[in-house]
Amino acid sequence: MKNTKNHKYILYILLIITTLIINPKIIYAKDRLHIITVASYSDAIILESNGHFAMIDTGEDFSYPDGSNQKYPDRKEITKDRSKITEDRLLAHIKELNIKKFDFVLITHAHSDHIGGAYDILKTIPTEKLYIKKYSDDRISDKDRLWDNLYGYDRALAAAKETGTQIIQNISDADSKFKLGNINIKLFNYKNEYDEDGNLKRVYDDNLNSILSLLTVNNTKIFLGGDLENTDIGKEDLYAPLIGKVDVMKFNHHVETTKSNTKNFVDTLNPKYIIKTAVQPIEESYKNYLNSKNIKILNAGIRDKAAIVFEFDNGKIIDVSKEFSYYGFYYDNNLLKFKDWNGEFPKEGWYQHNDSWFYFKENGIVSTKWQQISKTWFYFNNNGELEEGLINDNNQYYYIDVNNGMLTNTFKGIDNKTIFLKSNGQMAKNEWENFKHFENDGSLSKNKWIGLIYTDNTGNIINIRNLPLISVIILIFILLLKKFVGNIKFKSITTF
Repeated sequence: MKNTKNHKYILYILLIITTLIINPKIIYAKDRLHIITVASYSDAIILESNGHFAMIDTGEDFSYPDGSNQKYPDRKEITKDRSKITEDRLLAHIKELNIKKFDFVLITHAHSDHIGGAYDILKTIPTEKLYIKKYSDDRISDKDRLWDNLYGYDRALAAAKETGTQIIQNISDADSKFKLGNINIKLFNYKNEYDEDGNLKRVYDDNLNSILSLLTVNNTKIFLGGDLENTDIGKEDLYAPLIGKVDVMKFNHHVETTKSNTKNFVDTLNPKYIIKTAVQPIEESYKNYLNSKNIKILNAGIRDKAAIVFEFDNGKIIDVSKEFSYYGFYYDNNLLKFKDWNGEFPKEGWYQHNDSWFYFKENGIVSTKWQQISKTWFYFNNNGELEEGLINDNNQYYYIDVNNGMLTNTFKGIDNKTIFLKSNGQMAKNEWENFKHFENDGSLSKNKWIGLIYTDNTGNIINIRNLPLISVIILIFILLLKKFVGNIKFKSITTF
């Protein structure tokens, strides 16, 4: 009897192990938010819940109008640089997740960095519904903001029609509330707006038409706002009280802090995390504001991971990004190197990652310590990050400007004191430079005697004592100049 019971336990354990081996992803059938790593500015978001998948925005794609069709002009500033496009990473992440179907794709607005990939997604992955507001170039009052909007919009609709995807453009109140697995979804700013003549109401930019999504899952709230701006009628001010407190939000408009992400909006939502979809860093004053509110900033605009992935488990927010493809910095024979997401070395040049600057050399070697770039010296720490400001190298101090490199022959104000960077870049210490004296800590000597010389409160020389001795020194100096230069003429030397 005892043996029979043991056999049952053994069989049960074997069954569990076999299940995990055959289908290891079953343990990851959780409630997750995937914000795909972007190359420059682009939004591609995957929702995952209880085996169901959906997308909110599809990122930039590799297609763009060539100008052969007058309907789709080849306008200036249309994204064409493949290094600034996210589609390949998105498709790779979809493949890694083994997604066979999307319950829906929701496009926040008709800018290519949000709608561009819709055509390929809809043509590749069976999709039940496409949520998308109506768009027309005629509604955009600023003609510099047309780009390839209509091209991406028409392609998305064409792909949906060709694949039998249900198109929902006149989103009703009933359509604005639905579920994906365990995730409750509520939409805002989803209705098409018309003028008195029945035409789509004009706006200066389609950002103002962004569909907003409030997700609720496992006692956690997530806000996704596309490129929402607070210009014109103040839509952030309008929707902030309707959205309320959330735990996670995506930066409205990637990393924009003048037209979007007003402090009133962020104060109202008061998230624990903000995810930005841009390689550009947040301006320092705004970052300090977020830090003062204990809001953690995560950067989806990086290249060492496939996506920022949050898992939501009964009120807990867990960063599980490293469970997916991870790449980037590594050591090879004591050299720091970098490979991009597809295993290739980047081109030689500057690279921004997690708000820090790096310089890559050939074969993916990452610059550390001193590096001369375009005849200018820069200093990188052991992690390859560009050091800025005053740095200490072997007890010698230098000042590195992010734009100009190592400063030389320059006075610099720092920490309420004035220092001088010599011709070799070293900070002057306990010595005279440019007729000014500097203390051992590098600060300008003020209101004090330095030997025979007195400096005022600006560091300038104003008094000399033991004048006869100084006169002799000056006389010897002039005689030496005459001897070696030969062209100095003077009639007399006046004794002090």
